[in-house]
Amino acid sequence: MTLRGKIENHWDFSSEELVDGVLVPKRLRVTMTGELGEPNAALHFEVRNGRPECVDFTVTAKPDGRAIRTSDLKTLFIDGIAETAFLDFATPPGGGALGGADEAETRRLRKSIERAIHAPGRGPSRAELEEVARIYSEHPNAPTSAVEKLMRYSRRTASRRVQQAREAGLI
Repeated sequence: MTLRGKIENHWDFSSEELVDGVLVPKRLRVTMTGELGEPNAALHFEVRNGRPECVDFTVTAKPDGRAIRTSDLKTLFIDGIAETAFLDFATPPGGGALGGADEAETRRLRKSIERAIHAPGRGPSRAELEEVARIYSEHPNAPTSAVEKLMRYSRRTASRRVQQAREAGLI
């Protein structure tokens, strides 16, 4: 799917601060229009705990277009879309032009947004850890194996999620 992205609207005009004091919108919606009958995509982003995150994602086939394919989903680099979308609305510390006044400022803003997107702590949600704890407690003979199979995790991820659920006081 060859997509051309455009920022459709900016949901929340209040700003959120990212790393390095960069201000960005609290919420954004990005729409991407497929070319030559290819599907369209819409992504909703929110800044949560100083990190831009995708909170909703839809891909829709056009009525006269072709169906959605796995290859369409492989072309959508969500972190890159977030970086570009938030950069368009980013304001440097102390004010300044949206998206950066010059090339050097734009690079600094892009780097700050990238660091926020890839900041440590992008771990599982509380709901995911609660599900891990539930599965763990329901399968006393092989609890970590059950978590691995039922949550479709690798063995390493299952072990890590069990440990995280334990640290959260859920197990």
